[in-house]
Amino acid sequence: PWIQIKLLKILAILGQNDKRASEEMYDVIHDCMKRANTGIYVGYAIVYECVHTVTAIYPNPVLLDAAAGAIARFIQSDSHNLKYLGVTGLAAVVRDHPRYAAEHQMVVLDCLEDPDETLKRKTLDLLFRMTNPVNAEVVVDKLVFFLKGAVDKFLRQDLVTRICQLAERFAPSNIWYIRTVAKVFELGGELVEEEVAHNLLRLLAEGVGDDEVGQDGEDADEAMRREACEIFYDMFEKALLPDILLRVMFWALGEYAYLMGVDSLPEVLEVLCEAASRQGMAPDTRGYGVSAVMKICAQLSRLPVEAAELIDKYSASLDVDLQQRCIEFRELARNPSTLAEVLPVDASCEDLSDPDFSFLDGLVEQARATGATEYSPPSQAENDEFEYDDDDLENRAQRAKAEPALKYDAYAKPEPPPSHFNLSNDTGASLDYGESSGAGGSNNSSGGAGPGVASAGLNGAGAQGGLNLRGVKSVWGSSGYGGAGAGAGVSSVPSNSGVAAALEAAAAASASASGSKSTSNIPEYMLPSARAKDESPTAA
Repeated sequence: PWIQIKLLKILAILGQNDKRASEEMYDVIHDCMKRANTGIYVGYAIVYECVHTVTAIYPNPVLLDAAAGAIARFIQSDSHNLKYLGVTGLAAVVRDHPRYAAEHQMVVLDCLEDPDETLKRKTLDLLFRMTNPVNAEVVVDKLVFFLKGAVDKFLRQDLVTRICQLAERFAPSNIWYIRTVAKVFELGGELVEEEVAHNLLRLLAEGVGDDEVGQDGEDADEAMRREACEIFYDMFEKALLPDILLRVMFWALGEYAYLMGVDSLPEVLEVLCEAASRQGMAPDTRGYGVSAVMKICAQLSRLPVEAAELIDKYSASLDVDLQQRCIEFRELARNPSTLAEVLPVDASCEDLSDPDFSFLDGLVEQARATGATEYSPPSQAENDEFEYDDDDLENRAQRAKAEPALKYDAYAKPEPPPSHFNLSNDTGASLDYGESSGAGGSNNSSGGAGPGVASAGLNGAGAQGGLNLRGVKSVWGSSGYGGAGAGAGVSSVPSNSGVAAALEAAAAASASASGSKSTSNIPEYMLPSARAKDESPTAA
């Protein structure tokens, strides 16, 4: 069977876009498809490859019918694997021959309820290819129903994207499109792209966009906007709504709530104030709500109590944009005629009537009369300073490279310290802080040292280049030195070692120079003579 599968793949490549070569393959492929349908999995694999070959070569109606029949058996099987083969094969057939999708439409829709996630995703791709203007409503309604129970985030993202695309391509009417998109906003608002909301607002603002329709087109647009407002007004009853849907609802009711009837404006205003005061709302979404309230108040030519409370509540908001909206609205509300002129009815698509802002001439003259400074436009030289061509940018880049920058070179290797700072010797013995034999005085640590000598290796430390530590115990005593014999219970009076002689000489020289021995820089208790007086010999 594996050789047969390889041969079928080769035939699919050879017969692609070649009618003459494909005609010579028809009988072979048809016979292979019949013989392979034996009810075992290897046969199913060959039939599946035959279906792919049929869809790749020049089309033949007989082979396409046979392929569609094989796919039907796969889809209606209880095996998840065969269903997957059927959905994949039908997707290949429908890509170039969509007429075969109608007879399997309901069976494919049932595959969305299968517990296999892989089969669900493959079915979603197939439904997207099967949808046409005839079955768009059925397919989209089924996808929206499936979106309610979908849990996987990535599957929900695919569903939301596909539903929005199908609704825009095959919408039978504008009202159906508005209802569908609003339902998608409600079920998966956090997954809907901003472009979808923008397209919906554009449809409400511009209408059908056909100037030749005339009055009938305007009436249709008005009916569409009125029904959209009714849909959004009823949705405010739900406590939890995504921000993207709230922005669309605020804008639509602020612009076209008057189409629901002038008597309903106070009720709409009350609902908008309650919705704009909900907790957990983003500041920009709340700004949409405040703007909608402002527009309704402009149409009512008065400021109701609930609107005044809303404005006062958010006039001290930490969000600058929301705070500015509330403060501006509070100032405009003092003059209802000005508020109605600033916020006209259904003027979202109107251009500015005075692009030169000539209505500000009076304010400009008044400011000049009070001594305000004239506006000084930037000079040509200042404008040229901020205008660069390619050569200027290249020169700037070269100058930036020439300027000093951070250096990433490695530091130089440190040099070894001088030999007289070497604190270790070749023998690895402990350091003995004493004086060399040439410093003057006798040396008690030569040869067979008494108690307190750490090791015999210290005797030659001076000769090996390390520190000479001999004679320390004679200055500090056996207990202070802590050498090898410190714990033996023997305490000897310090003898006059080389270091002791040096200390005595230093003390005498300092005393003679200052005229008094008490002014020496060496404390008296450190002198060996003082220590010898205080210590008493201990019998061995």
